[in-house]
Amino acid sequence: MVASSSFIKYYEVQLELVLQVPKALNHLHQYLKSCYNEDGLSFLIEVEEYKLITDLEKKMTKADDIVNKFVKFESPYEINIDSASRNEIVQKTKLTNSLFEPITNVVFRELNLDAFSRYVRSKELKTFLSFEGERFTSSISLDLRKAGSMSQLLCQPKVLKEKFISDRDICFIMYLNQDTSDWKCVHRGSDYASYISKSTYTCGSMRDLKLGKATGVLEYNIEDCLEMLNSDKREYDGQQAQELKTIYIPADEANDNPYSFVCRNYVMSMTPFHARRRLPLIGTVVRDGERNAYHLIFKTTTSFNDVMPPVNGALDCSMFSGYSLFKISDTTTRYVHSYYIDVRAAMADLLVKKLAIDRARQHQKKFKEILLNMPPGRRTDNAMRKCLEDFTARYGDEKVWKLN
Repeated sequence: MVASSSFIKYYEVQLELVLQVPKALNHLHQYLKSCYNEDGLSFLIEVEEYKLITDLEKKMTKADDIVNKFVKFESPYEINIDSASRNEIVQKTKLTNSLFEPITNVVFRELNLDAFSRYVRSKELKTFLSFEGERFTSSISLDLRKAGSMSQLLCQPKVLKEKFISDRDICFIMYLNQDTSDWKCVHRGSDYASYISKSTYTCGSMRDLKLGKATGVLEYNIEDCLEMLNSDKREYDGQQAQELKTIYIPADEANDNPYSFVCRNYVMSMTPFHARRRLPLIGTVVRDGERNAYHLIFKTTTSFNDVMPPVNGALDCSMFSGYSLFKISDTTTRYVHSYYIDVRAAMADLLVKKLAIDRARQHQKKFKEILLNMPPGRRTDNAMRKCLEDFTARYGDEKVWKLN
């Protein structure tokens, strides 16, 4: 009897989950060995083994073994990393579980984009999943049938590899920034509030995480509030750990990228106990005439590492976030800031809650400080302003987005 494979079309296998299931991990490893392309995965496996060792002497021996096999220049299974990262690891003497973290992220990303993407299309994987059955397949996959309404807007992990901002991305942020019953208030100030979602969601390759949201009211006109948010320096963001270059990329005449956008290598601090997070963002701003609002959309992407290279000491993370500004009156603006972030840390739900409270409080405080000291009517010729000018020239107030 031939095993059925009809269920496979409903699933998208995820590298993060394969690494957690021994049988699936072994199959991937054997496949890569047959392609003579197993070095990256072998490195990730040995790093996980290193993390589990508690005996200091054995841990040191394992660390030396990994460095000699994978990290040193011209080592037997040399992984593809930059020389600065290579030298940093080789010269480190302190044994911590995060010792290999900076280069682990680089290797994981390269594996996910290259060898693993071929694996998920291979006949070997299809045969393996057909034999193991649907229950096993679901343990290492995203079930596309169960994606909720928000997930349907994003749907595929390829969204976080795209080189553009799409209408789907804009609709996703507009959807998040609505007031719905799924939001639980975790802190409320006199003129702002912070929320986390009651449910968990799967967006792109980020699985089963909660959303964070901050809302507030500012006694300033909407155009001045937009000027503040459009700043290349992002002075309002108290969690920005490092100011990096912002690059403007205009909309493509062939419509390959329908909206002009910026590239920004954003480095975030979370707590004193966590390494900094690098989020290689692209973003844009659009005018929503139907709702008398502006929307700023940001998402991480793996497609611009040439202009947004990895940052030493920072762990790469994924995020989808945005701001909506709504005009209440000529002197009053309401803002909503939602974000979906894979912090890649233990106790992620607790960390997201803390992040939500801290971010809402810091945003409201910095917003008011900046607006108080900013000359009314100031308009800076920066990258995000250029994106808005391009959008206005093309669409005016006529662009409409349907959320359902």
